[in-house]
Amino acid sequence: MTNHLDAIERLHRLKEAGALSEAEFAEQKAKLLAHADAPPIAAPSPQPVEPVYTPLPEYESGPKAGRNLVPYIGWGAGALAVALGLGWMLSGDGAPAPQPLASASEADAAVATEAFAKLRDLPEAEQLRLASLAALGFTGTRKSKDGEQVVITKPLRVLNLPFATVLLTSTERPDDCHGCAGFVGVYYLKEQNGAFKVTGKWPEAVSGWAWGMVPDWKISTAYTSNPAIVAEGAFTAQGYTCTGMNIVELTPKGPVESDVIHLSMNNGGAVDPETGLTMGGDPARDVTGKIVNVRKGKSLQVQISGDENFTESYEMKGGKFVRTSGETKLGC
Repeated sequence: MTNHLDAIERLHRLKEAGALSEAEFAEQKAKLLAHADAPPIAAPSPQPVEPVYTPLPEYESGPKAGRNLVPYIGWGAGALAVALGLGWMLSGDGAPAPQPLASASEADAAVATEAFAKLRDLPEAEQLRLASLAALGFTGTRKSKDGEQVVITKPLRVLNLPFATVLLTSTERPDDCHGCAGFVGVYYLKEQNGAFKVTGKWPEAVSGWAWGMVPDWKISTAYTSNPAIVAEGAFTAQGYTCTGMNIVELTPKGPVESDVIHLSMNNGGAVDPETGLTMGGDPARDVTGKIVNVRKGKSLQVQISGDENFTESYEMKGGKFVRTSGETKLGC
């Protein structure tokens, strides 16, 4: 009964914060009291179970056109409140009514954990909101300044892995220099007293390639034992254009970044049309690679074709893919 009295007190704080009407408060209070009077259900004897990870489907960050695009992921705000029948007190245009951040988020978490056994059982949009509050201190998109540079930060997605709940974020610097990068951030969280607590943070875990933009990315289990952030990008300088791929595995100890997997190189912009050579005396080169012979968690190769044909090899060493075929021939 004590837990239900605590929950009623938290519902009362929700009402005081303006997130519940008097009628909604009374309805939820009645449900909690009815649940308190119900006879307990005998739980089956616990059986030892080995943790099992179900591989995630590969998840694309968004369309790839022109230069790298900031991933756009739409999340439905307030989904939990609708599911519970609580409802937000809405303004005329349907937006959530303003409420004090600290007290309202505390009360939201209290109500959520009363209805769900664990935070990771919540709808994904609500997990994202609560994880963002814990890791970033805000929800949605926030624009700030780092010196003279504009910085745009927002939460992207939550992954429930056996060893942690993982929040992925993006940090974009839209006014940054050609050689500067945006980032995908990684935050590890655990549930404690009905709320998320940050246990590790890497706000620049995956780097973009240029112009302060976040790379195109997806979650994949094709290359590593644990899910990995696989990000692709391109860089152009002085007539040379190179592309590549980053693999950042999400391990129990934190993100582990492999060597850059180089995928293509074109020096056409640096070739003198009269001589057919670059200033360094190199002929025109246009080569493109594709990843082949993947042995998950062990090795992979890049098969290059075009003006030249060769193979570059990578092997898993020290928990990450390392190029074993010498210096790449696809660098800018």
